[in-house]
Amino acid sequence: MLFTLVAFFAGNMAVMSQNHRHHPNNGERTEMKRERISAEQRAERMAKQLELTNDERMKVQALFEKQDKEREKEMAEMQKQREEKQAKAKAKKEKQDAELQKIIGKKKFEQLQARRAENQDNMRQKEMHKKHPAKKGDRKDCYNS
Repeated sequence: MLFTLVAFFAGNMAVMSQNHRHHPNNGERTEMKRERISAEQRAERMAKQLELTNDERMKVQALFEKQDKEREKEMAEMQKQREEKQAKAKAKKEKQDAELQKIIGKKKFEQLQARRAENQDNMRQKEMHKKHPAKKGDRKDCYNS
């Protein structure tokens, strides 16, 4: 019975993962969080599919709630680590830029910053074209300018 529960849960996670990968907004960052199905709803669905007893359903629900709490804790820790890493990288870049500016001077450093910004814009444009390629006929032909 335990193997069946584990297999069912793993199967559901694989399907959810596939659905998430193929979602049209998967590559775009959004502030909206995906709504999760509650532990109670997941346990109820499993109970119907596997004809679980009420006792089994309650234990599965408790397990799902425990896993959800662990997942939330892990996500919060990962977010904290990500923010710390970003702050450390920002401080390092500022220090490196200050050292470089001492060597090349303010004027040349400003020129460098302008070039960096231009390169960054160019990279963003290239990424946009990769994500949203022009349709046939939308693009100007280089021979027919």
